[in-house]
This record gives sequence, structure tokens and C-alpha cells, in this order.
Amino acid sequence: MKNAAMVLAATVFSMGSAFAQNTFPTEYPAEAKPVAGSEISNRLTGKVFTVKSATSGDWRMEFDKRGYAFVDTDSGYRDNGPWRIEGEKWCANMGKTGDNCAELYAAGETLYYKRAKNGEVVSMTMR
Repeated sequence: MKNAAMVLAATVFSMGSAFAQNTFPTEYPAEAKPVAGSEISNRLTGKVFTVKSATSGDWRMEFDKRGYAFVDTDSGYRDNGPWRIEGEKWCANMGKTGDNCAELYAAGETLYYKRAKNGEVVSMTMR
């Protein structure tokens, strides 16, 4: 009986550990290649994207020609702030989430970046 209880406890613990692991991608897709800093502006400026996240659903992200980025989610969350390019990264200083930078990767027309919040790699497709 004692052995059965230990086996049950070990099984429950391992199941809990499995559920605690990341359930979202933290690595860029193998086919995605880094976008050079000199090309980032061409890929983002004046465009509106649908961002797909495993942890936060989908949201709209716009990079306007005046240098501002806007985020709107279906749940009503909104944020905005100036965006810029620093070396090989795009950066945004959003009012609520602060100043963050990320590399931009591309596979065809789909872009990818890693969220500073949790390390999740999200995809961006033009609307």
C-alpha cells in the first residue's frame, strides 16, 4: 500500500511538471531567417499585422509612418508608443509595457519576433 501511494504521488508530480512546461514556441521556425536592420523599416513601416500568440490570442499591430506602433486586442487591451530600429532589432517604447527590443525573423511573408514578456515567439502576418 505504501509503495502504491509513492507511485501515485510520483505520477501526479510528473504530470504537474509536464503541465508547468512552456506550451508556446520559444525558438524561431527553422525556415525563418533574421531580417537585417537595414531591411526592418521596409518590412514594418506603414503596415498593419495580425499577431498570433499561443498565450494571448490574436491582436492587431500597426507601425505607422510617423514612427508610432499601436496594439489592439480582442479583449480590449490597447497600447501605443514610438518605435525605432537599433542595430539589428526593432524596438518600441509602449506606454504600458515599456521599452523593449526584439530581432525580427522572416519566412516568406510571415514575420516573427520573441516577446520580452515571456520569451514566446509570435508570428505576424500582414492584414
